[in-house]
This record gives sequence, C-alpha cells and structure tokens, in this order.
Amino acid sequence: MDKLNAILESTELPGAPDGEALYNKSLITDRDGESPLRPFFRIRQGDKEIPFGHPRSAILNHGSDKGGKGRLNASLSVAWLNGSFGPILCESNGRKAAIIHSDDHRYGLWKLDREISRLAGVKDGLHERLLVFSVRAWEPLDMMFLLETIIKKHPDIGLVILDLVWDWVSSVNNEEENKLLTDKILGLADRHNFLVVVTTHESRLSRQAKGHQGAIWSAKSETVFAVKKRRGTFIATPVRCRGEEFGRIVFQYNGSNFTFLDDHDFQPKEKQILGDFTQTGDEKHVAILSRLAKERITWKPGELRNRLRTEYSKAVAPIGVNLSKNLLKYYRDRDWIFTNRKEYSIRNGLEHAS
Repeated sequence: MDKLNAILESTELPGAPDGEALYNKSLITDRDGESPLRPFFRIRQGDKEIPFGHPRSAILNHGSDKGGKGRLNASLSVAWLNGSFGPILCESNGRKAAIIHSDDHRYGLWKLDREISRLAGVKDGLHERLLVFSVRAWEPLDMMFLLETIIKKHPDIGLVILDLVWDWVSSVNNEEENKLLTDKILGLADRHNFLVVVTTHESRLSRQAKGHQGAIWSAKSETVFAVKKRRGTFIATPVRCRGEEFGRIVFQYNGSNFTFLDDHDFQPKEKQILGDFTQTGDEKHVAILSRLAKERITWKPGELRNRLRTEYSKAVAPIGVNLSKNLLKYYRDRDWIFTNRKEYSIRNGLEHAS
C-alpha cells in the first residue's frame, strides 16, 4: 500500500517527471508527412500486399529445434537487403540488419553470413549492410551491453534479429526477469526506430512459445509466427497479427537455394483422427473384413476385437482396446457384421459393399 500511495502521489513530489515532456515524448505524430510507423515488410499474396513488421515493434518466431526458425530469419534478412525475396517485400531504406546468434559456432555463422549475402546478390564476400554476431555461452548482461554497443556504433540499424532470445535470461520461466528484458529491448527499438525479431523454442505439448518468456513476447509482439518443418517443407504460420491477417509462408530449402510455394499448392496430408473411422475409406474397411472372412465367417466377440485391432493398426493407424470396441460397433452400424449375442458373423459378399 505504501508503494501504491507513493505512485499515486508521485506527481506532487519534488523531482517528479515533467509531465509536459512526457506528453511530447509519447505523442504519436506524423513526421515530414510520413507516419513513423510505416511498415518495413509486406507479404505478397494473390493481388494483395499485406503490411507487417513495423519499426518500434517485434516479430516472434517460435518452433521446435531445427524446425525452420533460422531459415525464416534468413528469408527476412535477404528481403531486407535485396528489397524482396519470394513473396516477402521490404522497404529498408538502406538501413543495416544485425543478427545476434547465441546457439551456433562462429564457423556456422560465417557460412550463414555469406549465404545471406549471396542470396541478396553479393557474389563474393559480405553484404555491407549485414552484421552477424556470435554470443554463444555469453552471460545475459554481456549480450545486452553488446546490443547497446551495436546500436551506438551503427545508428542506421533498422532490423535486429535475436536468435535465440531464451539465452538472454537465466530462466525462461522467471517472469520478472523476462518482463524486464522484453521492456528493455522494446524500449531500445522504440528509441532507435528499429524492428526486432526474436526467436525461441516452443513447448512440445502446447505448441506455444516456451515459458513465461514465450507468453510475454507473444503478448508484446506485433506478429507471431509458428514455424515447423513437414516432409522437407518449412511452414511459417502467422498465428497472431495486430494488423491485417495473411496466410502462411511456405518454402523449401535444398542447402543452397530457397523455393517458395503458393500456400494452396501445398496441401499436407490430413492427419488421421483416431476414433473417427469415417476418415478411413470404405475400401480399407472392407479389405480388413474380407481378410478375416477368408479365415472364417463366425468369430467370438473377444477374438474378433483382437483381430480387428491388429489388422486396423497394420493397415491404417495403431488403435487400442477401447477403440477396437468402437470399430466393432462401427462395423455393426454399417451392417457389415451382425451378432446373435454369442458370436459375430461377417456378412457375405462384403467386397461389393463399398
């Protein structure tokens, strides 16, 4: 209560902040006829160009280990340097980009630096507007000092990528520490008018950014991408957008080049929902029952359930005892099998039922 009273009375205490100065500092205005929040990035989808990635804000990329987060960061970097990369368009106005890595060795980053430079049109050497730093095994405080030094040495920085941000704290579940870090970084972005991209891992159970850190950055970020790799294809899904929503960024990487795919051209195989036997085509169900009918037509209930469990698990997807009971009921409802309460019989001519 004493602290609350101090806050409430702070405007009347000697040495209190100048309210007029705070007003002028926080007021959003147009500068030279152009909004200070003009977006850096746009995503081309169909005949539309949807803006995202404004200065003084954050983008969060989260995903599993080796799931494509770094490849999305590389794509944004190439677009920043080149003006476009696949469907990603960028107006960086000649400003620099800095990538601060905490999870890779220096040789790997040396290769990444040159790869991004090559994709941005530099045939030999490094792009003059790209800075890559290695802070592997550094203390969090040293990383923050480095970030502030980069900003001082390069006042024309417009894009800062932190990969991985969870190495910047002692614990991703320390709420107070992570809130202080987030506020500090976003404060720097606001004062120096740059966009920050933060990368972190996600929880295997919830598929959300991990820990209190992930929750805080998810709430503070303008755009949140969930990145995953499926059958050699990387999928960056914008799960949260403050502005106009846009579709997924889908691309492949063969070790040297990116290939971007239209979202509607990439239709992943639908996941089999266990227990929803309607997803399995009739021909597969009939094939299972036909194999059993060749052995014999009449079965005891327990025997038939066990055999159905085995055959369905081999032909479609693994199921347990309870789902094998549901499968038996599904076949009864389809009139493919019938019972006299003591035993089950498979209907004759089942191969023509589908």
